[in-house]
Amino acid sequence: MTHFWRHLRLLLWKNTILKLRQPVFLALEILWPVFLFGAILVPLRLQFPSQDVTDSRYRANALPSAGLFPFMQSVVCDLSKGPSEYSSDMPYYPNARYVTYSRG
Repeated sequence: MTHFWRHLRLLLWKNTILKLRQPVFLALEILWPVFLFGAILVPLRLQFPSQDVTDSRYRANALPSAGLFPFMQSVVCDLSKGPSEYSSDMPYYPNARYVTYSRG
């Protein structure tokens, strides 16, 4: 395993020496992705400005430890309703570990 790390260190050293011998190409290698990212991002940002989004809160769902039926029932029921007002009531599922720990 030390053989691998020695080879890796030598390879990185060689790469560093080669990069430092050609500073123009090193600068282009670093600045080219920055330029491309800016050329794509800035026009998109100007065309589609940011928008404020209100908070959405979802009802508490049963965990899979509650059993398959309560878990699927809570997921399917929430998908049909969509985001709703925040409800602090946790549905009671007698076989769920969370309920056992919190109510016990």
